[in-house]
Amino acid sequence: NGLKVLLLKDSSSPSITLVGEIKAGTGFDSEEKAGLGDLTAQNLINGTKTKDALAIAKTLESRGATLGFSASRERVGVSGTALSKDLPVAIEQLADVLQNATFPDSEFELSRKRNLVALKAELDSPGSLARREFQKKLFPTGHPFHAMRTETTLNSLTREDLSSFYQTHYRPDTTTLTVFGDFDPAAVKALIAKELSGWQAKGNALQLQYPEVPN
Repeated sequence: NGLKVLLLKDSSSPSITLVGEIKAGTGFDSEEKAGLGDLTAQNLINGTKTKDALAIAKTLESRGATLGFSASRERVGVSGTALSKDLPVAIEQLADVLQNATFPDSEFELSRKRNLVALKAELDSPGSLARREFQKKLFPTGHPFHAMRTETTLNSLTREDLSSFYQTHYRPDTTTLTVFGDFDPAAVKALIAKELSGWQAKGNALQLQYPEVPN
């Protein structure tokens, strides 16, 4: 399915660290839907077809494990930690989120409100405001670094927008996962194949376009 997996064994500590990237960053946001990529990443662990946000949190926290996603312009970063013995649970939860996220309305509205509060703080900061204006002037319309979230764009977003962005841009062939720590590489390779081999994408992945920046 095109998923890239890197495994690095280190038995100095009975733990594992998971890092990765998905080419599903905010650079794919349109001017009208600026903020969509970020909200999609933030809501990935808020519910799947079989677990709500609380169940996902309990699954991880009861084992001292973590799993998170953060969007930048060109990619979504994946990060996670767990004890070695809990690696199967961590991989299973990651696979569930990557394939079955449902973006519940209640959690989506809460995250929208948090983003509106964060935006207000950003616009109240002279430094942040200057960066926004500089970036919009420097990069032309259509460039992945041009679109900026506003109160209007955030309020325009719907659960269906998140679901569509997820279905379009979260794909195995644009995803790289790295597992570092105390584990048996052969067993982890088999585990990842078991949990993620069914993750399939249709057609070719969309690519970010970079219009020439004027001198």
